[in-house]
Amino acid sequence: MLEIHEKEPDKLTRKEIVSILYSLTFAGHETTNYLIGNMVRRLLEDPQRWDAVVENPELIARAVDEVLRYDTSVPIWRRATTRSTELGGIELPAGAKLLLWLAAAGRDSDAFPKPETFDLARTNASKTFAFGEGVHYCLGAALGKLEARLALEALPSRFPRLRLLKDQILDFRPNLSFRGPEALWVTAV
Repeated sequence: MLEIHEKEPDKLTRKEIVSILYSLTFAGHETTNYLIGNMVRRLLEDPQRWDAVVENPELIARAVDEVLRYDTSVPIWRRATTRSTELGGIELPAGAKLLLWLAAAGRDSDAFPKPETFDLARTNASKTFAFGEGVHYCLGAALGKLEARLALEALPSRFPRLRLLKDQILDFRPNLSFRGPEALWVTAV
């Protein structure tokens, strides 16, 4: 990044480099932690979902994708326009600050039939914007999905009768950029 900055200082500023490095220090930990928490929560809130994954481990990859679509750990992200543009009929100047609601894209009924339904049989759940898009696609997407898949492969084999403790109140960290339960209490019956 410093090499890019030295060749073209306006293409990648020192401030942008600092921002990227800061993001990399927590991006792979917090986001994956919340992805796994969201995944376990969504599977256990309906015991039939968990049982389906236990009985058919081939559903694991779909479960990861469906959680990313239905309850992504990064619901919003910030961007700024690099040039004047129009979005949804609204003119935006260069440098406009945007707050992208990535989670809303996962609930788009034009893209996902019955978007409010968590569906392990959904075939297009991987078409979500949970990891961004284009040049802003998350560098750690494959690793995050792999870590979530490995966690879900290990849990059912060790705890096939895992269940959520009833009547627990889930707390979420007051953070707009990342979303997942701070604690998830389960029992291995």
